Amino acid sequence: QDGGATITALTLDMSEAGAATFNSHITASGNISSSGLVTRNFTIGHDKTEYDAFSNAEGTGEILEGQTIHGSVSAGDVCYHAGTAWRQGDANAGLAANAINMLGVSLGDGKVLLRGVVRLGAGHITDTSGDEGDPVYLGETAGHVQFAAPSDSGDYVRIVGYVLDEANDIIYFNPSSTYVEVA
Repeated sequence: QDGGATITALTLDMSEAGAATFNSHITASGNISSSGLVTRNFTIGHDKTEYDAFSNAEGTGEILEGQTIHGSVSAGDVCYHAGTAWRQGDANAGLAANAINMLGVSLGDGKVLLRGVVRLGAGHITDTSGDEGDPVYLGETAGHVQFAAPSDSGDYVRIVGYVLDEANDIIYFNPSSTYVEVA
């Protein structure tokens, strides 16, 4: 009771198959885990003010940790999984794996973002022919993205995300599993 009113913020079913029901949001200062199937909608919010404050090679989303990243890859580079290590992705490197394998963005310290909002390395959107909301393709410069689809014979064309803030190289990284090799 609070000031004479009864408040039910949490209802507990103490049976063997019991459940806890909250009437509002759950806030935690630590990890939340589940051993069962999550059966409700699951939303992770990314407020624009959060990603506006990103430094180069910072991101949020699906991130692998403890990855082996080749020495040629800088934090903020788009990279591909080469079996034993992550290497710089490149649409025209002459090796299909550069463009068609699993892609990510190196965040440094063994972390690779697979999908989410990320600030690439400075200048990693190599052309200015697009605008916020436009798709970007795996770039012809290793580790970069570009608005224009690669068009030289042998290039691989693959959308890797959408621009949120061109001036700061912030994109929603969500690489397509579809690619085309230019004839």
